Amino acid sequence: MRDDKENLIVTKTFAFALEAIDCSEKLRYLHKYQMASQLLRVELQ
Repeated sequence: MRDDKENLIVTKTFAFALEAIDCSEKLRYLHKYQMASQLLRVELQ
């Protein structure tokens, strides 16, 4: 069964992810490649 109420944590996490991607793109534009890579690094366990 699906609950259609807005999930605040999911909404804020998604917004944060979009901001992180935007920030990474700006860093790459400024040739700060290592910082951009570290920002988006995902460590799967």
